[in-house]
Amino acid sequence: MRVYIIEDESLIRELVYTYVSSLPGVEIVGQADDGAIAMQEIEQTHPDLVLTDIRLPEFNGMEVLFLLKRRHPEMKVIVFTGSVTADKVRLAYEGGADGFIEKGAGLEDFEEAITSVRAGHRFFGGHTRQMLVQMLGPEVLKRL
Repeated sequence: MRVYIIEDESLIRELVYTYVSSLPGVEIVGQADDGAIAMQEIEQTHPDLVLTDIRLPEFNGMEVLFLLKRRHPEMKVIVFTGSVTADKVRLAYEGGADGFIEKGAGLEDFEEAITSVRAGHRFFGGHTRQMLVQMLGPEVLKRL
């Protein structure tokens, strides 16, 4: 699986890069600290999966999600953030995000999310899954 990472904090980007690139069958094809630059590079590299932080300069992660899902509906997008709100979770879900990761949950969630997305499922872990159930009802679990 070809992966592109978008994260504006260099330490977190390097941690995600190191961890995700160590997963079997994963190749990192690019990384950026800015949504606008990332969009240009994604158009050239055509990754299978984009991991994007929500808070970014230029285009934020939600804008990246919406643009990618419109231009490349087959491309998988997992968003992550350190500040989870019900609005962000709902917007990501309704925008077609294939996954949502809370930064505080740990790097293992990246592996679980990637594994889930590879298997054709959506990954909303722990707290975000509970938020979706509260907002949209238990039937939402059938769509994850």
